[in-house]
Amino acid sequence: MINIKRILCPTDLSPLSGKAVRYALALARAHEAELIFFHCTPDIDGEEKLKASVSEHTGASDARVIVTAADDIGEAIMVQAQAENVDLI
Repeated sequence: MINIKRILCPTDLSPLSGKAVRYALALARAHEAELIFFHCTPDIDGEEKLKASVSEHTGASDARVIVTAADDIGEAIMVQAQAENVDLI
């Protein structure tokens, strides 16, 4: 079986991303993995928006949230994945 201990779930906070958030939560629970939600935004209140969105879709309060500003979102996701040593994005 695959050993997944840390999952990074990038989200753009769109209505469709809610499905991905719920799926990431289910995967994290199934593998007893740490779940990290990631969002790129220049908004000053980006972290609060992400926490609210995650709670709305999952009810999860134990997942970590990371918000950053970046010009290249794909690159930012890869940098964060490496920094967090994630097993799955």
